[in-house]
Amino acid sequence: MKKRGSLILLYLLASTLVFAAIDLKSEPRIPSTLIHYTEDALHSVMGPRLGLGQRLLAHLKEEATHYTLTLELDGASLVIPIPLNVEAEPSYLADSLRYDGLALIDPPELMIDLVTRTSVIATAPNHKVQVGDRFWATDAQNKHIGLLTTRRVEEHQLIMHQVSGKPLEVGLALERGPKVPLSISALFDFKDSVALQVATELPFGGYPFFLVFEGGSFFNEGGYLGGGLRARLSFSQLFGTNSSLWRNLGIGATATTGVVYSPIDEWSMYAMGTIALEYTLGRWVLFGGVGERIRATVESFHYGLFFSTGTAYTF
Repeated sequence: MKKRGSLILLYLLASTLVFAAIDLKSEPRIPSTLIHYTEDALHSVMGPRLGLGQRLLAHLKEEATHYTLTLELDGASLVIPIPLNVEAEPSYLADSLRYDGLALIDPPELMIDLVTRTSVIATAPNHKVQVGDRFWATDAQNKHIGLLTTRRVEEHQLIMHQVSGKPLEVGLALERGPKVPLSISALFDFKDSVALQVATELPFGGYPFFLVFEGGSFFNEGGYLGGGLRARLSFSQLFGTNSSLWRNLGIGATATTGVVYSPIDEWSMYAMGTIALEYTLGRWVLFGGVGERIRATVESFHYGLFFSTGTAYTF
């Protein structure tokens, strides 16, 4: 029992150290609505910026013409004035902390500088980044918050969009993420033919296109090997990142061509096009869609629709 009690005590101490990182105090006359706005802003904006064991002290005070929020962290302090009618503008505190709060932390070497409705912007003066490179957005405790894809590089500025994860905030660190996916899928056509396919892709140098390499086998036709182009559009670019569905969902279109070998027809050519919905969960992608395949030999010509579904893991 004594040993068990010690373990419980250690767990509670550890939980306090990790989760009780923000300590907000206020004067008795501070409106409860303002306290609620302040708590939400501190946890959503400053919470991800606090490392393990750090404690942010916050104090709400009423002045003659305004309120003040005083913040203290590791010897640094910051005072944010708050208008008396802050209830008319609930986002005022979060917007103030988003940039003014950076003065309390040591900013990461590469971090998110701006988050818009459909894009994320970062400055990378000393980093070699190419279109198609991916980055993890991480908090101060190195937890992955979201996954981003670089769609444009301008001078030393990166313009990215989110493909997976939770809502992002200014100040989150960026680290290199997975880049090369390896997928396995099943293709079912309407003639009762089934194929297993393995594919991978590499950035093509111009967003949203990628080079695709694929290989597979139709059980009643033989094996095939080919390549082509793929384009992907994330729904976060169209509908923003407020919804987890739009942050993770996208649509991809692929066009490939190559050779087929079967014991009956020997060598022939094929062309294939697919369009699919894709749902990204970190390194994993789940997808399903439809397509059409054309196969031609010297003596025959075949074509047909098919349905495909599968998964991919990104390295």
